[in-house]
Amino acid sequence: NQEALTAIRKALEIFPDNGYLHFTRGHMFQEAGDLKHAERDFLAATELEPALVAPWSALAAYYEEQGRLTDAIGAWEKAARVSRWPWEPLENLGYADLKAHQPWKALAAFDGAAHSLPKHSELVVDYTFLANIAHGRARSWYRLGDLRRAISYEEDAARLLPGSADLWRQLAELYVVAGRRDDASEALARAGALR
Repeated sequence: NQEALTAIRKALEIFPDNGYLHFTRGHMFQEAGDLKHAERDFLAATELEPALVAPWSALAAYYEEQGRLTDAIGAWEKAARVSRWPWEPLENLGYADLKAHQPWKALAAFDGAAHSLPKHSELVVDYTFLANIAHGRARSWYRLGDLRRAISYEEDAARLLPGSADLWRQLAELYVVAGRRDDASEALARAGALR
């Protein structure tokens, strides 16, 4: 790893305005636990290449890891704005908004992710991504107090990923809140069968 850092340092002496080199070195610093220098390089990469998604996404993920949700949300928003394929940054934005207790904003991000998918989305995303969007919508609606919509979206998520015990358990929890004990028992049985 030290050899790679030395090589990047030398390359930056020749190409100081190369955002990709800063982006790469930022990841290396992050992996090494040098968070101050990681952030510095991620910021440099976004300043040098403001129209590239990867540096904004890396910066957003870094901020989220550090618990800096406001900064993470801003970076995810920029990543989504500059992306030709904004569904992934929007999904991440939605989950960051949920962590920040902003369910309306989260819902808007998840809806934006779903609406930004091309007509034949199966060519660019898998069922896991679609289930994550449905689950995010379910969590958003639950926090907004709309249990009916929360259940509907969680059912969609479980249908998309029937092998996810976690989704079935979360669906069971929603059924319990709604007083649907038989449905909750059935969802818990599905989750238990997956262990």
